[in-house]
Amino acid sequence: SLPAGPDIERQRVAIQRRRGRAFGNLGLWAQQRAALDKALGHLSADALEERCEILAELSQACFWLFDIPSMERSSTEALNLAERTGRTDIAANSMGWLARCRQAGGDLIEVIETDRATIARFGAVAKVSQAFGSAALYWAGRGKEGVAVAAEASDVADTFHDATFTMNALSHYGINLAAVGRYVEAIKIFGRAQEFGRKYGVLPMLARVTSMSAGFRLSLGDLDG
Repeated sequence: SLPAGPDIERQRVAIQRRRGRAFGNLGLWAQQRAALDKALGHLSADALEERCEILAELSQACFWLFDIPSMERSSTEALNLAERTGRTDIAANSMGWLARCRQAGGDLIEVIETDRATIARFGAVAKVSQAFGSAALYWAGRGKEGVAVAAEASDVADTFHDATFTMNALSHYGINLAAVGRYVEAIKIFGRAQEFGRKYGVLPMLARVTSMSAGFRLSLGDLDG
């Protein structure tokens, strides 16, 4: 094995973070979490900003693994570090992940208001609240509002180079369009999401969006579709 030392440890952190991002973009969240845990293990105690970044990435993995207590711990620490280091982007997304903790408890009204405040405060960098906030609005029967939030998220999806965000933004846009009867547009958006998932091999998210795209077709009598 390589000798211990600060330079080697930094390289190990960088390698594990790259592995984590690659796994996350493929929807392999258990592997993403394992890589990020290793990165944290090699990180120096004074690297607060990088710890903040890794914890934010870890929150995503915990969400998709349905480990809500771990997501809450990592998001809370990330938010505290983000405020100390001036990382408003990570603060915004940590608030988004913390809203998902409330979402897991079923408090949609609190979630919707938290996402609304987060987007109003941070704008386009609040990508977690944008991608997931539209889903909360859909569940609350507020499809028109959901369409507006999802449209903004889908507009900025390509700028983040984040496959999970893109698949979420498009799939939640599709279900909200279907909820308000804009079926032709919903079919196009779902098709765009499925094409993206196939192209980049995001198979878990592809399965998710395919399942979501099937429900509204029953209302149309489109059993073949």
